[in-house]
Formats: sequence, C-alpha cells, structure tokens
Amino acid sequence: MLFFQQKPLPDYLDKDFKKFLVKLLGYKPANFEPYYQAFLHSSYANSKQHLAFRHNERLEFLGDLILDAVIGEFLYEKFPNLDEGNLSRLKTRFVSRKTLNQLADKLNLIDFVAGDFRSGAIPDDVKGNTFEALVGAIFLDIGYKKTRKVVMKNFFDKHLNLFALLNNDDDYKSKLVKWAQKSRKVIRFEAQETRSEIKKEYTVVVYLDDEACGKGVSPNKKAAEQLAAQEACERFYI
Repeated sequence: MLFFQQKPLPDYLDKDFKKFLVKLLGYKPANFEPYYQAFLHSSYANSKQHLAFRHNERLEFLGDLILDAVIGEFLYEKFPNLDEGNLSRLKTRFVSRKTLNQLADKLNLIDFVAGDFRSGAIPDDVKGNTFEALVGAIFLDIGYKKTRKVVMKNFFDKHLNLFALLNNDDDYKSKLVKWAQKSRKVIRFEAQETRSEIKKEYTVVVYLDDEACGKGVSPNKKAAEQLAAQEACERFYI
C-alpha cells in the first residue's frame, strides 16, 4: 500500500480521522495506512484516477475471515457443550448484516466513509462492509491475538447487548416459510452435499418462486438452511 505514503492523511478523509480512530481503537496504530483504505468505498475510489481500484473490498474480504475466526473462537470457548450446528447458528447472529450494520452505526463509522452514493445516503450494506474492512485493517496492524481483544471488548461487548444476542431465538427458516406462505410464494430449499477426506459440507440454496434468494454453507445441513434463510430474510427485510 505504498500509494498512501504520499501524504500523512489522504484528502478524502476528515482531518479528525486519526483522533477518531485512536479513541475508537483504544491505541495508536503503528501503521495508519490500512485504516485509510478501510474507509475508502469503491464508488469514490474508482471515480478518482489516483485511487482507482484501491478501495476497501480486499480488506473487507480479509476482515470477514478474521471476524468469523474471532467469533467462532469466542463461542467455542464460551459454550463447550454445543455441537457444530448450534455454534454455527449462534455465529450467524454475531456476523449478520443486521448486527454489523448496527455496530457500524454505534461506532460512527459512516461519519468517515468516503463514497459517492447516488441517493446521498450511505446504503446499509456499506456500513457492515466498512466494519469488516476495519477489522481487516486492525488485523494487519496488530495481529490476530490483539485484534480478537479489540473486536470483542471494544466493539461487541461495549456496544451490543451480548446476552440478548446470545439468547435471541431467531429461527430464520420458520420465519421465512411463514412469510412466504402469507405472501403466496412458493418456497423450497435445495441442498448439495460435498465430501472430502477430512470434512463434509452442505450448500443450501433457498428459492422463492424459482428465484434464488439465499445461500448457506455449513458442515451441518440444518445450520446451512438457517444461513440461507437468514440471507433471504435480510434481503426482504423480514
């Protein structure tokens, strides 16, 4: 990311960004550059020649993987008697679009997102994506162990009701089926099983009136169905 070394702070960020970031994280980053990129949306980056294709989507990809690992480790340690299916269901509550968007709002991330949005307002999906990009930047700066502490202590524990999140009994499949019946839509779940020498995995796609609306992947078939149903529920705001 040498392109960011031209200036201490890119011109697309507010001058108070560093102060905001230090307060948010609870420490001064050793390297600010990945954080600069975390707040650069493609709609703005690709419209500027000097920033073209230097947006936050790669960091978003990385942050998504790190977040899965952090939450997975947290739940694995907290619930030693839960099987993989129930652990997967719990994990989806932490990393759902709704939860990540809510966190982004509480952390005031949208105040510093550089984007060129047609409506003028930042779309909801950009909020959660920016949060994931931020997690990716934190990981690159301080490594996994410290990132886990920041994510759980400074973000989730401080800004969300973890007890409510853990005890939320959302059954996305049942919710989606009831909505489909009420809306007179034909719903079906199609599952495909893949096996290797070391693991078994299910990929489930949910269809509404023959249109694919959600996809879930998990070693547990029921968990994969819940993931697919959750994606569909979030798509239709159910």
